[in-house]
Amino acid sequence: MRAFTNSMKPRPLDKCNLLFFPTCYEDHWFVFIVDIKDECFVFLDSHYSLEDDFHSYIRDRLINSFASQWAKYVKVDKPFHEYDVLYPDIPKHNSEKMYDSGIYAMMSLQHWTSPRTILSSISSPKTS
Repeated sequence: MRAFTNSMKPRPLDKCNLLFFPTCYEDHWFVFIVDIKDECFVFLDSHYSLEDDFHSYIRDRLINSFASQWAKYVKVDKPFHEYDVLYPDIPKHNSEKMYDSGIYAMMSLQHWTSPRTILSSISSPKTS
């Protein structure tokens, strides 16, 4: 509740194009984006993909929770059930460097502007 009500003070959320939610689950950071302008939910994850059990478990929970909170606090009708779900290609790290997920999440936040953004060209993990 506090996140929604405090976020609406400077600008109504329904007037925003993008809403960013850096998320940590099981010691792994990723970014959940609600792209209102392009009508999609975006998951920027430097390790897991659409097919992984990790996202199978949390994807619908995040989307449904967001839609529920939006209806409760923002009270502006949006067709969230029609939104696409995207997992763009972003730089990946391996399982041995899971602690890097927070850095990758912040880099993704810094550079993401729309589904047309190509994050895979921004950087790549250093190999030793």
